[in-house]
Amino acid sequence: INVANVEAEGFPNALGVVKVMGRNSGFIAMHSALGCCVADLCLVPEVDFYFDGPGGIADHIYERIVRNGKAVIVVAEGAGQNLMKEMGAAAGGEEVKKDLSGNVLLDD
Repeated sequence: INVANVEAEGFPNALGVVKVMGRNSGFIAMHSALGCCVADLCLVPEVDFYFDGPGGIADHIYERIVRNGKAVIVVAEGAGQNLMKEMGAAAGGEEVKKDLSGNVLLDD
C-alpha cells in the first residue's frame, strides 16, 4: 500500500489500487488500510457500494484526487461481487465454477 502511495505521488492525479486477500471478509484489507494511514478508500465484501451518483465511490475518488493530487484504494478480493452480477458477469442459471481446491471462483 505504501508503494502504491509512493507511485501515485510520482504522477499528477494518479490512482493507486491495491488488491489484497479476503474472499469473504475484508479484515485484512481494512486493517492494512488503517495501519498504513495513506489509503483514501477501502472496499470490502461485507459492504455493498456503487460507482455513480451522489455518494458513489467515483465522486469520492475524484474529490481525493482533486484535493491531494492522488488517491490510493485498497480492495479486498471479494469486494463488489454484487456489481459484477448487475453488470452481467455472473449470468443466471450457469453452473457454479470452482477452482482445484473447491473454492467458488469469484467474478472479479
